[in-house]
Amino acid sequence: MRLTLYGKPGCHLCEEAARLLAELAAEFDWDVTERDITADPALEERFRYLIPVVEVDNAVLVYPPITAERLLESMAEVRR
Repeated sequence: MRLTLYGKPGCHLCEEAARLLAELAAEFDWDVTERDITADPALEERFRYLIPVVEVDNAVLVYPPITAERLLESMAEVRR
């Protein structure tokens, strides 16, 4: 599974989501990439008021609150 975390510097919810993803990635062998939305105007426009957002395999978006349960549900949805 490939996950992308969209966030920005100084966002405590983004930092919490990144910690959770790192913990789960070690357990489930996920590939996690972090994207700073402030570095890309299109991403900033798209996610400005929604972060943190996790994208699962370029298919499913998980919006806050980001929890282990919601991430695992999204994984199951992608596998269907």
